[in-house]
Amino acid sequence: MRKMDITVSEILEAHAEGLFLKSEVVSRLITASVYFEPEEIINQISGDLINEIRERVKTPPKTANEIYHLGGKNYSAKVSSEEIKALEELEKVVSFAGYWRMHVYFKHA
Repeated sequence: MRKMDITVSEILEAHAEGLFLKSEVVSRLITASVYFEPEEIINQISGDLINEIRERVKTPPKTANEIYHLGGKNYSAKVSSEEIKALEELEKVVSFAGYWRMHVYFKHA
């Protein structure tokens, strides 16, 4: 599997510093969007985050979807709301990156 040049911790850090206002992170995501489908980006980063969570939880969630529905349940102490918010914000950034890729594609086609 191809790997992107951006880590979960960088994404969480960027989110904590102001909802992806860190232009370097956004530009790296946009660059990644040229080579990866938006869904592929979400799945890869979600997968990395799930692996990090698995290290902290005895019965870990198996999918990104399970992480979204953890609020107020057994895992809530293990999965921070910042991690869940970061994934949600990431989806917005990746959606934008996908639109940007199409814009560039049609502009130069």
